[in-house]
Amino acid sequence: MIVMAFRGIVLVVVLSLGAVVPESAGIGRISREAARGPDRVRVGEALSSAAGCLERDRDGASFRDPYLAYVYPGEHLPSPPGAPPLTYRNVDAAAILVSIGQELGASGDGRAALAPMIIQAETAIGGAVATWRGRGFSNVRVGAQSEGIALDTYCTVGWLKRDAIMAEEAGAALHGDGWLPEALYDAGDEFRLIADEAWCLRLLAATGRFGPDARRLLERHAAVFRDHARERPGDMGTFYEALHLGMVLAEPSLRPTRPRLLGEVVAALRGWAAAHARGGRADPRDLLEWANLASADVLRIPSVSASDRLRGRAVRIVLDMQQDDGCWASPGARPPRAGATFMTLRAVLALAEWSGNRGEDAGSARGPGEVRQSEAGPGEGANPAPQARRPAQ
Repeated sequence: MIVMAFRGIVLVVVLSLGAVVPESAGIGRISREAARGPDRVRVGEALSSAAGCLERDRDGASFRDPYLAYVYPGEHLPSPPGAPPLTYRNVDAAAILVSIGQELGASGDGRAALAPMIIQAETAIGGAVATWRGRGFSNVRVGAQSEGIALDTYCTVGWLKRDAIMAEEAGAALHGDGWLPEALYDAGDEFRLIADEAWCLRLLAATGRFGPDARRLLERHAAVFRDHARERPGDMGTFYEALHLGMVLAEPSLRPTRPRLLGEVVAALRGWAAAHARGGRADPRDLLEWANLASADVLRIPSVSASDRLRGRAVRIVLDMQQDDGCWASPGARPPRAGATFMTLRAVLALAEWSGNRGEDAGSARGPGEVRQSEAGPGEGANPAPQARRPAQ
């Protein structure tokens, strides 16, 4: 998991924390604001313009964006024979495109322009599944393989395809109270550990393999998150811990099992938004967080009351940050516009749900078969990931 460190002018949106109510009480409930959503004409125009931005940066089956084109030193990600090489960064992009395709459906705004990219991404993800099974993992605490796959990338791809074999392999790599070495990330980046392992917890939950070890690990991560939410509310690390724990809890099999944790996760996300929303204007350096908030699965659980108002507000902020060329970009990126295509993909994913084809139920939660990736992305340069660490989602 790679996180873009955008910080900046904190802007104020006054948000009230919605209570968490029993799942049965919330099914099918959509707030008035969610029902109308962001202006759909504006969303459609933004998606069409963004499709042009992505097309201009397309290079065969990949993108030219220096962030997405980057290959880590010593990286040799197994790729299907005869297919374009897979890299951690282009797998990130492919996973987002697959999720965008799921959100847009068959006829959403921008779907026609994006269709070739989405088809190529679906082929790449399918090829990764077939090629990566049985390869092992490069960064687990027990049994790491030098030619293995980074754990979170493996589990992300497995979750996108709901692959039972990949879930079995991920489950077998869980030892003690975790998958990854506790010292994998440097000081200040420890939240990435929760984010990485959350993808595998999600895969296990989605495939009916969320056993006692997974439950203990979820509780351990929940305890760490609670400490951070108390000690440093509004912090980026706390935000991403909440975001990733929320995506685990969004799996239908887990939704009713952790009401307290669910409420705390939503509170942390709303707290971050309140701390980063002053004067009605968002800092462009916070764009990635707003896009992730707008596409957060946990805020689409029907029992999370008032969540759609927060997502709708986040979508409007994302819309306001689109540039005249249809792209979204990080201010001050080095080299210039590094990460712009990645940011545009994240923004398109945030908007795709609200495209015209979704109808008035766009604010409701997806069914078990629908897919969305909620993830963090690049930093202020072509290689913002922690050095000497395995990259991945």
